[in-house]
Amino acid sequence: MNIREKYCLAVLNCILKISSVQAETGPLNFVGKWIPPGGTTLVSIEQKDNLFNLRILEQSDDRIQQELTSDQNNPDPSLRKRSLKGLLISENLQLNSANELRGKLYDPASGRTYNTTITSLDSDHLEIRGYHGLKFFGRSQIWTSRALFLTNTLKLLKENLC
Repeated sequence: MNIREKYCLAVLNCILKISSVQAETGPLNFVGKWIPPGGTTLVSIEQKDNLFNLRILEQSDDRIQQELTSDQNNPDPSLRKRSLKGLLISENLQLNSANELRGKLYDPASGRTYNTTITSLDSDHLEIRGYHGLKFFGRSQIWTSRALFLTNTLKLLKENLC
């Protein structure tokens, strides 16, 4: 192993150790920063009193930045020019069981608001289920904690670059 490879490994190991420190988590691991499938959006779940809010913090994909930087699919024409960055997509979700939040969730991609349940699967994964009417007919996504996403990304970089 040459000096460049050793240096690369040392830097990646340091970054991996720093990123593996888990984000601060609140009750039942809901509070924190989460990445939906695709890995291009960062969403924050915040707790205020006994209620939870979801907010888009950023989007990182250039394609998404160009196509969807404003709330252009909102059914209210007066809201279509507002930025998605910082947009509150769910507010006042209530904790209804040992590991589930319930409320409404706005989807900027479709402009629709859905009933939602958010279930904590473990400290690094949430199941987000959106539905109209019966929960059975909805759709689910698994969101990953930012800390785990970064750790996995750095591991892949380490395996492929060094």
